[in-house]
Amino acid sequence: MRNNGTSTLKTRQSENAYSVPAIHRTLDIIERLIEDRSLSISDISRLFDIPKSSAYAILQTLKSRGYVDKDDQDRYSLSPRLFSLTATLMDKLDVRAEVHPLLEALTKEAGITGHVAIRDGAYAVYIDKVEVLDAVRLTTWIGKRMPLHSTSIGKALLAFLPEPELDRILAQYPLPKLTQRTITNPRLLKEHLAKLRAQGYTWCSEENETDVRSVAAPIFNGSKRVVAAVNLGASKLQIRGKDIPRLGELVRKYALNMSVQLGYRAGAPVG
Repeated sequence: MRNNGTSTLKTRQSENAYSVPAIHRTLDIIERLIEDRSLSISDISRLFDIPKSSAYAILQTLKSRGYVDKDDQDRYSLSPRLFSLTATLMDKLDVRAEVHPLLEALTKEAGITGHVAIRDGAYAVYIDKVEVLDAVRLTTWIGKRMPLHSTSIGKALLAFLPEPELDRILAQYPLPKLTQRTITNPRLLKEHLAKLRAQGYTWCSEENETDVRSVAAPIFNGSKRVVAAVNLGASKLQIRGKDIPRLGELVRKYALNMSVQLGYRAGAPVG
């Protein structure tokens, strides 16, 4: 019988042997373009410490396949092709397909733009958005990554996790200070999350961006696991401090109905 330790070592060695640095670098550049929106060849050369010729070759290859566009200032940005692929993938997610009608109903009732997100490491990733056109527009889009610790939707994904899993995440990832209101101490954040969990919804007031407030609640699946979260987000002029309890209860109600839609059976939907 083969030794499991030896087998694991050989597997890792095999994975390293087949790792392609150029592909890793290309994916790094794509991920950076998601964050920065546009970059020049000089930017990429500096950010990734690679020759300009290598940066140019990667970008031209992506451009030839239709994944990036180049503007008049020779800056590169991701093209709609990549976003269309992302949208196709997101359409296959059961969560988005199942809860989208409820997200539309929530935003219509609240008159505020809403999102659904899932967790990816230290980030919440928007997988759906319903925008209220006559409201102040937020710079959000499907696929945008939001920090967990400084956003209501991220807090909803954290606060309702089993405690050991929450402790592991808080120990593993840094908590960068994004505004003067951001909680960056893991102990204080955990205490804050416990209070939010007790009320059934989470909120954020200018902790991730100045002048922006939001409320959110977790979405559970049939196994009673947090699989996503839903929020309402707007400027602090549209969401006043006194509005948070009312909107929090509203988003909690819709999150529960979304959970039931996914097979959650802890109780009947609140309505």
